[in-house]
Amino acid sequence: MGYKYLNLEFLQNLIPDMPEEIKGLLQLSVENINEIVENLKKSLECSNWDTLNFYSHQLKTNFNILGMDELAKEVQAVEHDAKVKENLESLPERTDCVLMHWNEALAEIELELSK
Repeated sequence: MGYKYLNLEFLQNLIPDMPEEIKGLLQLSVENINEIVENLKKSLECSNWDTLNFYSHQLKTNFNILGMDELAKEVQAVEHDAKVKENLESLPERTDCVLMHWNEALAEIELELSK
């Protein structure tokens, strides 16, 4: 089944013929990403651009592992602007967009985990 966000090709190549291990990694990734998301929100609420940059980078890395290239690109733009402190007025809206897309991707992961 093809997904809009999730692409398991990297994990399937890394861990071939081990679907239960991939499911374990997916579950662990969800837990990690949800924790990062909470810290990202707090950073944004406090306008702490340095920690927003830090958590955006962590989020991008996790998205890349899960083959979520478009989400990784979205959060990379947030990461960049937080790092160089540019376009700060649009960061809340763009971060909300990333989080909305993460929720859609999470539904895909949950579907994959239910198989």
